[in-house]
Amino acid sequence: MGHRDIKPANILVAPDGTTTVLDFGTSRFGAGTDGEDAGLVGTPAYMAPEQRIGLPHDHRVDLYALGVTLHQALSGVPAGSWVPGRPRPSLALIGPALPRALAHTVDQLLALDPAERPCAVEVEDLLDRVASGRCLPPAPWPSPTQYQGDVSHLLNDSAVVVGVMGSGRRRAIAEARWLWYRKGYRSVAGSCTADTPWSAPAQVLQELLTPLSETQRAAVLASDAASLAAVWPGITLPPGQAADASPDPADIGRVLAATLDRAAPIAVVLYD
Repeated sequence: MGHRDIKPANILVAPDGTTTVLDFGTSRFGAGTDGEDAGLVGTPAYMAPEQRIGLPHDHRVDLYALGVTLHQALSGVPAGSWVPGRPRPSLALIGPALPRALAHTVDQLLALDPAERPCAVEVEDLLDRVASGRCLPPAPWPSPTQYQGDVSHLLNDSAVVVGVMGSGRRRAIAEARWLWYRKGYRSVAGSCTADTPWSAPAQVLQELLTPLSETQRAAVLASDAASLAAVWPGITLPPGQAADASPDPADIGRVLAATLDRAAPIAVVLYD
């Protein structure tokens, strides 16, 4: 279930530390659709980018809102002070008084891509460790939050972004995706892994289909569900229909391209 309006005003902390989430008037089960919610649902300053512009969304908007709430509580800067959807300065800049693992988790919660946000169980464990003073996992130093170059050309056609480690490739791509989101369009991403067959297509399909209702999924998949179920097992097939046992890569490429066309306009990012 997604609450869809996580913010400080809806979180009650008792003197003994017991925390209660209030106001479930905006909550719902399953993915968000634009059929049931005619208007904007939630509080804009705490909304995830996909929720703010009316794209299909799921419970991961609550993870983003929790990140906004934690960032505000720990930095002292009101959520409304930042440009919506833009990266905030990492809490690691506060200094050694704030555990780097906590700052890193908040950075992840505020990821533009829902797939890059940690799951609720991971966040709960980290916060419990901080509260109880237990050992925290190691965390990397944060990357710069902004990309200074011009990436608008990435919005017009396909492109290959090349650079050595530390050159800012991912920041450039993140900037382009943010500009794409501002247009009101979705973007999905996948990473190629040598020892995992279909890793990138599977991640793309998961990100594409997870926020959609069953009706929306059926429209996007059309007659290609059996072929793509061999790539991502999260696709539910009708009784008696089985996924292709040995899918041909060329065929998968064609049906995946057709599926993405049906979901257009959409941007697809593939990391090597």
